[in-house]
Amino acid sequence: MIKLKNLLSEITLGSVTPYATQFVWQDKYRDGDMWEADIAADSQPIKLVMQRWKTPMPNFEYEYQFAFFTRGRDNSGWSTSASNTAATGGLNVLALLKTVALAIRDFADQNANADVIDVTGADSDYDKGEQKSRIYQALFAENGMTSGFSMKSYGGKLYLIKTGINGRTADATGVSND
Repeated sequence: MIKLKNLLSEITLGSVTPYATQFVWQDKYRDGDMWEADIAADSQPIKLVMQRWKTPMPNFEYEYQFAFFTRGRDNSGWSTSASNTAATGGLNVLALLKTVALAIRDFADQNANADVIDVTGADSDYDKGEQKSRIYQALFAENGMTSGFSMKSYGGKLYLIKTGINGRTADATGVSND
């Protein structure tokens, strides 16, 4: 039997072509709390979202939570669930994962205060959400997507944390004002 863990160690994204390499992040409400970017993946609309909120992570004032959504099966709403998407069977999963990793990095590079990003897998099926988190963690680590960040599990969540930054008391250089 082939285990997912073994397959992930074999997967590299070097030869995978992402669906997008440039992202236009828009501040949806012009308050810095909700950012969205829209892309197309094999003619399927994908919505990338970064939402800022107070964080439970010690020493950090804010975190951004990342999620991506595909059109729901009925095409009227958006879904994070693989079982409720109009895109079932129509997307290259590795290309989508590489695109998502590039989008997260692009957002972090454009936003100096994005020092904590929650990349926990989401799905209406709890076990699938946990599986997605494990896949994200392995793919990010195996493909060098965490450069400048460390990946940490905390409180059942998976976070990318900018290295050299210790909470919002540090400026862009990482030097604390305390």
